Amino acid sequence: MKIIEFFGLPFSGKTYYCEYLKKKISKNHEIFNVKNLIIFYLRENNKENLYSLCLYMKYRFFKDTDKSRSDEQKISLKKENKSIFFTFTKKFLFKSFLEFHRKKNILFKESKKKYQTFYNLTSKIIEKEKNRERKKILKRWFKDELISVYIANFKKKEGILLMSEGFIQRFHSYYLYEDELDLDLLKNYLNLRPKSDFIFFVDTSKDIIKDRLESFIKFEKNKFYFNNLNKLDIKFSKIMNLIKHTNDFYVVKNEKNLSQVFRILDK
Repeated sequence: MKIIEFFGLPFSGKTYYCEYLKKKISKNHEIFNVKNLIIFYLRENNKENLYSLCLYMKYRFFKDTDKSRSDEQKISLKKENKSIFFTFTKKFLFKSFLEFHRKKNILFKESKKKYQTFYNLTSKIIEKEKNRERKKILKRWFKDELISVYIANFKKKEGILLMSEGFIQRFHSYYLYEDELDLDLLKNYLNLRPKSDFIFFVDTSKDIIKDRLESFIKFEKNKFYFNNLNKLDIKFSKIMNLIKHTNDFYVVKNEKNLSQVFRILDK
């Protein structure tokens, strides 16, 4: 399985380019994201689990196709539907829910063992986070990302794992509220991380990003992005300088920049 990851400033267009690429290559390749790869894999290997079936059906068939909704409405609706779905499934499929997560945790143990040094390093970084809720979120992200990459690399599943935010982006997430990056730690982290087949840095001007952020400025995190965009940009420049010399690195400024992926994947 091929792994493609994006990184770049908030609101630079990572998700947009990821979805654009998905539409272009989905005719010839089965496409997965971090979450549904785990769900589809566990579903294939545990057919009798009703909880995994519900998750499978949710990701396979239930999508918001109403293009008239604003982005803000979509975010609100997504949170509401997610809450209803998980409340229902946990209540009525509790045994299958527990079994699903037991199987998932087995995969996590396998992935930790395979990437032990990287796991240890990243865990130490996350433990430095002082906000308990944010630490919990970072741990959940890391768990899902590590499992999905482990499946992609070692479970002989066909397709493409598309990560709108991969391990490179995640390092920036760990230091989001810090003024500086630990460059020695960053070098070690980049050397140890599971490798991707394609790494795309989304290069969008800060003026365009600020215009986009202004539409969602009432969200607290977006206010932080808006007010600290220059600092964030400096940190991303440092990350990019360490990764840009690798053979799998590409810069994306428009859709045409993704054309090399089509040629390579269709060989």
